Amino acid sequence: MKRSVQPPRAPRRAFLLVAALAWGIVSTAAAQSSLVAKLDVLGAQADDPYVYAVLKVQNNSARRMGYNVDLSESYRHEFFIRDRSIEPGEERTHHLSLLVGRRGYGGISASVMDSNGQTAVVHGGTEERSFLNVCDIDAWASEKEVQDFSNAIAGGASSPGYPHRYGGASKIVAQVEPSELPDDWLCYAPYRAVLVGDSAYRRISAESRRALLQWVDGGGNLLIYGSTEPRNEKRLLGTIVFQSANPVKSSTPGDVLPSEFRHASPPWKTFLGRNTETLRSFPYHVMKRTGAMGGLIIATLFFVVAGPVNYLYFRRGNRIRGLLVSVPVLSLSFCLMITLYFVFTQGFARKGGTVSVTILDESLDSVFTFARHCVLSGLYPAGGFQFERETAFYPVAQMEDDPFTMDLTRGRRLTSGFFKPSVNFHYFSAMPYTTRERLIYDAETSEVGNGFELPIRALALFDGGSVFVAGAIPPGGKAHLEPVDTRAESRSSGSAPLVPGLEEVATLCGLDEAEKTFGFSEMQPLYGPIRERGGTQYAIVFDGNLLSVQQGVRIRGDRNLCVLFGLMEGASETTSP
Repeated sequence: MKRSVQPPRAPRRAFLLVAALAWGIVSTAAAQSSLVAKLDVLGAQADDPYVYAVLKVQNNSARRMGYNVDLSESYRHEFFIRDRSIEPGEERTHHLSLLVGRRGYGGISASVMDSNGQTAVVHGGTEERSFLNVCDIDAWASEKEVQDFSNAIAGGASSPGYPHRYGGASKIVAQVEPSELPDDWLCYAPYRAVLVGDSAYRRISAESRRALLQWVDGGGNLLIYGSTEPRNEKRLLGTIVFQSANPVKSSTPGDVLPSEFRHASPPWKTFLGRNTETLRSFPYHVMKRTGAMGGLIIATLFFVVAGPVNYLYFRRGNRIRGLLVSVPVLSLSFCLMITLYFVFTQGFARKGGTVSVTILDESLDSVFTFARHCVLSGLYPAGGFQFERETAFYPVAQMEDDPFTMDLTRGRRLTSGFFKPSVNFHYFSAMPYTTRERLIYDAETSEVGNGFELPIRALALFDGGSVFVAGAIPPGGKAHLEPVDTRAESRSSGSAPLVPGLEEVATLCGLDEAEKTFGFSEMQPLYGPIRERGGTQYAIVFDGNLLSVQQGVRIRGDRNLCVLFGLMEGASETTSP
């Protein structure tokens, strides 16, 4: 009998070993993300609601990759970006303006997950940067010059307002090239001042220049050094200073940097961190009972009716089995009753209102809208609070310990946090834009035309020392101006007296005391610098909200006060230092 020939075992073992090694190499390669990420925090300071971070994602694979981004600040504030793609060898830059707590930030971390499910995790620094220096990299200030500037301006780590979270001397300057600037004005929000070389300023892209000037319009301070024509320019709430010396590279930066730039803060941040008790003065704060007592009464009635009354009724007729039907029916009936009660007392509609102040410079076509909102609803909005990408948003009350999640995929969408059902939610928004809308003024005939898309409820016009008012004007319509007696002895002293013109506008619009006080007094820091400028100016109260009044959600009713302060063409201000 012949024996079968067995194949040699050594080659088979070698084959299995090679296969295992190959599988291990492939598995290891697959486990590593094809995307490389880098995160830098370029703008941040204590007591500021926003942090500016730059996330760079590079695709090292040979194929197109999709990816998602998740960001976290102190494990309390979450942000995410979805459905992004990147070509082979491409590097994608995300300029991120992130809402954080008023007491500062605790560091940013980012997780980038590719389409294979592999993740790259990176962390940003915790240095607090409150100045930005923009110039070519070969003209950047040295480490010593940055440190000297930080010590002179901020006084090192011991200076109030410029703390370094982990001790040591704080370097408060971030430096970038002009091609690396963001196209979102909110990225500049953490900075007290932006310093730009004259040659670099001329090479900034149109999108980045627009964002930078919008930040100035909102109260930012821009210094352009290397200029041969020193001068100061006013743009809405901000200032542009042209000078020859670079403060960061100067041996005496304290003398070169304008003093008002050291601790500058734009007026749109003044509403941050308000005490909860002061929020009740808002004119559209909803003072409505939540219906808790009524719900308790209905529940008590159910307990009495479905229990003893129901039992005694069926026992008297010796029909105790009827409880098997009556108890479920009563339960469903009272559940429906409670539901209807809460719908009628609280409802699913969102109640509240908005007070907004818009400032317009017709010479620049520049507009900035600031708005205070209040909303009350029994449910969290199904789609969250949706804002445009260029809209600044923050809760008015303290928010450091409130966790939230924000979607940055398209604009800014608050998906959870801050808002609590059946509690008044107060928040602030600010948004810049450009427009050709304006008021048409004929000084010879004392007439004005409405060149805006919204109807005008009333307006005041300030021409030199004269003040005029007019009533309602439809879009495209005209009205005759009536002079206002500005003599002090002719003015009535109300509980909240206003300057001549504004008092008459409030009367023509029928504003109550709370609306008048909040719209013209509380919001004064936002339009005060405009009123201090020369030239012909006007104040308008619209019937309705401008598109730039970003409420985030639809608020039921027409409870709003929309005021615009405008500078007519030729009112721009340029001065010599």
